[in-house]
Amino acid sequence: MKKILNQKFLSIAVFISCILINILLIFSLEICNNTLHESGNWVSRKANLARTVPASASYMNTMPALFKFKLNLSQWLGYHKLIFTHAIDASEVSFQYRIDNGQYFSFLFNSDFDGNKLSGIRISNNKLYPSIFFHMEKDKFKDRHLISNFTSDTKPHKFKIKFVADKMTVSIDGKEIFTFEESALPKSFIGFKAGFTDLRSDVDDLIIIQKDGSKLEDSFLNWKIIPKLTMLSLLFSFFYLGLGYFVIQVMYKRYVKKNTLTTDSLEIESKAIYTLKSIFYLNFNILLISIFLAYAMYTRVSRMYFTWTKVYEGYVVMPSTHDTINKFLIPNANNKTKPRIWFVGSSQTWGAGVYRDEDTFVSLLEKEIKKTFNLDFINGGIAGTKTTDYLPIYKEHFNSIKPDIALINFSHNDDNTEKFIENLREFVKFNTEHKVLTIFSIEPVEIEFLTPNKNQEAMRNLAKELNVPMIDMHTKMLPHYDDGFLWWDRIHFTSFGNALFANEMLEPLKNILLTHNYGKP
Repeated sequence: MKKILNQKFLSIAVFISCILINILLIFSLEICNNTLHESGNWVSRKANLARTVPASASYMNTMPALFKFKLNLSQWLGYHKLIFTHAIDASEVSFQYRIDNGQYFSFLFNSDFDGNKLSGIRISNNKLYPSIFFHMEKDKFKDRHLISNFTSDTKPHKFKIKFVADKMTVSIDGKEIFTFEESALPKSFIGFKAGFTDLRSDVDDLIIIQKDGSKLEDSFLNWKIIPKLTMLSLLFSFFYLGLGYFVIQVMYKRYVKKNTLTTDSLEIESKAIYTLKSIFYLNFNILLISIFLAYAMYTRVSRMYFTWTKVYEGYVVMPSTHDTINKFLIPNANNKTKPRIWFVGSSQTWGAGVYRDEDTFVSLLEKEIKKTFNLDFINGGIAGTKTTDYLPIYKEHFNSIKPDIALINFSHNDDNTEKFIENLREFVKFNTEHKVLTIFSIEPVEIEFLTPNKNQEAMRNLAKELNVPMIDMHTKMLPHYDDGFLWWDRIHFTSFGNALFANEMLEPLKNILLTHNYGKP
């Protein structure tokens, strides 16, 4: 009787442990496979640029973006611009959100699919970027309306926007905070624009009520893959239980043979009890591992896991240094016909962040400068480089390019200020020996990033010491910090940001060219 009770108890324990293991395994697999790319509900404008920026593909293809089954807008360097893939005819949109102190994000609506023309509500916990309602075209604010009766905090809140006739009403936690004469456009799109990295901004439980009464939802949990994950989990269970049963039986027979016992006179438990107990011990250990795995995945996310090639499949990647050099070197090597200006820099100079190749600030400057000056422009930006990397490249290919002017736009990537200044001195010395004019450009970064920047200040001081013409692009870009969506991260501009950069550099560069008699005005 006791053995029967033990057998029933162990059978129930094995069954329950198997269920728990499968639940935890499915949960862990769901976390690992729950990505924006797999969900199919979102496209990222940051991930389909002509000249990509770091982490854009990782945001779409790895679990940090949907960590804890929330849309984590600030993950993977922040500043993401996401568009919901379903065209809607909205009467009401709501979602839960929470933001850190100093953070902000924007809810976008009445948008075209590319997010070029849209309306938006910015929810902010940052004094520099107040909460506003805005209209935007090509990432530039056309108008802004301050939402003055609303102050956000770090608590969870429910956002809701309702459209009735030609009026929209925005409420937070059921309290109306803003109204405006605007109707919902039919077959338009919604989305989100993220703020800074490092500071959290989470969105959850998106619900869209359409005018026909239909509902669209996104809980940021990819339910579509649950059946597949369940089958994988069950196959795993059958495999390890079958393997465990086989191993236990072999061990049992060896134990019987070693002790010269017969099954009629065993002093150990019955074969059934022995097998069930062994499987339960096996399950118990696997259960502990499953709990640890699920806990680890749900409570912390390591970006070290995500170096797989599949993350970048179907997405634009930054070109290698070799490919970048060949792209600007081969067309320009040893075929100089007029004075040349070589733009020396890293990914910002290359134009990482533009929607089209022709949107880089170097291309835009060239178009304007050539109206009055007889100059050729060479965009020598090489993504990921610092002055230590670029100086030998510059010297190696100097005789092929034969520049008359070298405009150096560096500061961010260099992690050693003393070495940075040493390299800049060598650039100036080398150029002076070869009768090349050196121009320093103070590489701009986002207004709240790296302040004060030691490299920027050191570059300013060196320009004065060596009497090198300088264009302080960081200072020139500061007044534009809230003219629209300037950044994809804290160093790479959007196409709009590149246009502002080119516009601010144009006149100072013209003045330097005139002063030093380059080109033909």
